Amino acid sequence: MGGPGGGLDDADGPQNTRAAFFDSYGHAEETENSAWPWHVYKVHHLGALCLERHRLGNEACVGNSYRTVVEELGAPF
Repeated sequence: MGGPGGGLDDADGPQNTRAAFFDSYGHAEETENSAWPWHVYKVHHLGALCLERHRLGNEACVGNSYRTVVEELGAPF
């Protein structure tokens, strides 16, 4: 997931949030049971990214953030 205005890879935020997640949950194996915490983290991050884009007045990217959240919530897990 990434790309212009929509994914985790293009965030300008600090990396310590991501590191804190993995410090708490660890790097799980790619299993059905491990997918849920990762999806929760991604949607949480995307929500924060959307709020920051709104705060900065970047309305086009706000829409991209919402679409990415919808895609993530529809992802199989």
